Amino acid sequence: MSVRICGRIAFDILLAICLVLMLLSPWLSDRGEISVMENLPGLSGIWSIEGLEEVGGVVVALEQNGSELYGRAKYEPESGWGWNGQVIGSVAGDEIEMVVAYVQDKALVSSRMAGKYIKANQSLAGEYIQTSKGQVMKQGGFVAIIIN
Repeated sequence: MSVRICGRIAFDILLAICLVLMLLSPWLSDRGEISVMENLPGLSGIWSIEGLEEVGGVVVALEQNGSELYGRAKYEPESGWGWNGQVIGSVAGDEIEMVVAYVQDKALVSSRMAGKYIKANQSLAGEYIQTSKGQVMKQGGFVAIIIN
């Protein structure tokens, strides 16, 4: 009889532990997601990127969904030979990576930017490489500031 009672008590304790863990699991998994999201800078907004073009800045309307970045880009120099493009990228901690793609002279141009978010002045800075027709067109540094 005592073995049966001990077995029943052990089963009841195990069942109670499983129930507690089941009730806490949504809270524990949400906490992990929140802490990851808290480490990401909020990059949604209008940005001006200097360095991609010889004259003037490229304006980017950036949206953010978690670590994913996407949006539209526009370059409107005084010469009138501008372009409209698409942006896609990601953020992990303070590291950002984005690609701006657009058509110029009937050829696809892609600029890949890799850099860091600088919290002190809410800017982005890093290096880019620009390709078209399977060749590197130019590369260098860029700086982006939020303008809205």
